[in-house]
Amino acid sequence: MAFLSAGREKRRNNASVMPERSPATKKKARQLVRAGTSALPEESIVNIGVDIPDNAPDLSVNYYYLRLARRFRLAQTLTIIITVFFVVFMATAYSDDITADNIKYLFRDINVRSQGDDAKFMNITYNADPTQCFSMFRGELVYVTGSGLTLYGASGGEGLKDSMTLESPVVKAGEKYMLVFDISGSRFSVYNSFSRLYSEELDYNIANAAMSDSGAFAVVTSSREYNSVVLYYDDDFDLSARYSKSRYVTGVAVSDDGNRIAIAAVDAKNGDFVTELTFYEPGLDSELAHIELTGVFPVSVDYMDGGFALLTLSGLYWYDIDGNFITSLNFRYKPYKYAVSDLYYIVIFPKNIVGSVNEVAVFSSDGKPLYEGVIDERITDIEVSDYGYAYILTQDRAVMIDIENRSIVSVPVSSQAKRILPTGDGTVLLAYSSRAIFLDFKSQSN
Repeated sequence: MAFLSAGREKRRNNASVMPERSPATKKKARQLVRAGTSALPEESIVNIGVDIPDNAPDLSVNYYYLRLARRFRLAQTLTIIITVFFVVFMATAYSDDITADNIKYLFRDINVRSQGDDAKFMNITYNADPTQCFSMFRGELVYVTGSGLTLYGASGGEGLKDSMTLESPVVKAGEKYMLVFDISGSRFSVYNSFSRLYSEELDYNIANAAMSDSGAFAVVTSSREYNSVVLYYDDDFDLSARYSKSRYVTGVAVSDDGNRIAIAAVDAKNGDFVTELTFYEPGLDSELAHIELTGVFPVSVDYMDGGFALLTLSGLYWYDIDGNFITSLNFRYKPYKYAVSDLYYIVIFPKNIVGSVNEVAVFSSDGKPLYEGVIDERITDIEVSDYGYAYILTQDRAVMIDIENRSIVSVPVSSQAKRILPTGDGTVLLAYSSRAIFLDFKSQSN
């Protein structure tokens, strides 16, 4: 017992001479407890006779996540190295395939659109040209002349610009692509708002064309054997179908999804015109429908929501998507101008020889009359918008017709405007020879 008492006394004496720990050392000890590195109480670690250096590592760091971060960093570095080697190898091994045409094809679905449908345009200026034509494509103004194409955004600045030589340029715009061709030439080109994607030189001149919202399009030309040949291209610019006609094709239309084609052609028989209207589904050898109309001359065939509309000099005919007849109407006067959207068809009929009095008629996509009125001025241009407005440009006025409410807003404009181009809900661009001006009809009506 005396031996045990002596041992306890010795330990008490050793504890009494133990040096005082610094605050930093005590902090490290507490971190050891919180980190789960010891099962001893905090007081025992603080007072244990083991020195903890003040420069010991910060044990509040979670080393599991630290190791995980280092592994991810290593994987990132290896990925970058492999990618660089892959790019160098592909560029070296397949350098012959890296061409401008292939790069354009790669970016065929990129459409740079600087503004929405309701964007307010600044004034746009361009060089006047006698061959100029205009259109709207994805919210931008398309300006085409004999020397090339230029796109203008809402700010008035130039976007896409491409040089070419055209005698009588025409633009057909869809939702995805636009088609530019020369009505007296044999070359056509397809664009998005980023670049020219495809071009082709045909053996014979182009007489007409149509562009669908899907990107599929049709071009009317001719051949040595036939008076007219319709070439159908899918949205990958592959020639998918060819329709040869002994008659002269006056109009072609492609449905928005690219799955239906309507072709209007004409010839003379027994001293009278005979109109042929045929419907096709690309990929099928046979016709979906074949219609002949005697005594009428076809002006145009156009796709509308759910079907097609055939305009002739004596009437309008509506057919569904498969070529089944819906309805028709006869005209009292010969049509002077017309415009088509997915939902509306507007036609202008001069009531006198000089064209100073004009009847205006608007129809739905299934042939229902929606509006009739009279404009007592010469009409320069007309357009119709799926927002429910018809637009008429005269020599000194711009007119907006609310089709549903049958109301009219008329705004005086400076003379010599050439085109009126819908840009949004009640807004248009007035295109002159060297400038385009934005007009908001709704602000004028208020």
